Amino acid sequence: MKTAMQELFDWMQKYSGKMVSADQVVLKANKLIKKEQRQIIDARKDGLSIDYKLNHLHWYHRDLIKLYVFKFNRNAKRLSKDTGINYMSVWRTINKIKQNHKHEFELLCNQHYYNATYNENQ
Repeated sequence: MKTAMQELFDWMQKYSGKMVSADQVVLKANKLIKKEQRQIIDARKDGLSIDYKLNHLHWYHRDLIKLYVFKFNRNAKRLSKDTGINYMSVWRTINKIKQNHKHEFELLCNQHYYNATYNENQ
């Protein structure tokens, strides 16, 4: 996912050599910044619902999914090797969670992406 600055840079490259006023650039930048702010706010709202739903999962599923997404960067083999949990058990559990909680799983991965991106930029 591109940041507002990256999108603005791409937009400016697209229109290089053409007559673009400073006002147009400022308007485009403001639109992109507002869009990015809405995405961050939506991600935070979704984060609250993710935490609520994660807390209602069985402790094994909750801990396994958190390890899978946050510590092992969605690498089931490494998670299995480091925790000593059978690989097929990890794989089946993760797939079961993905199927039953698809929307929440995607939001959790996006939240991890936003947090990682935000921490890198600071």
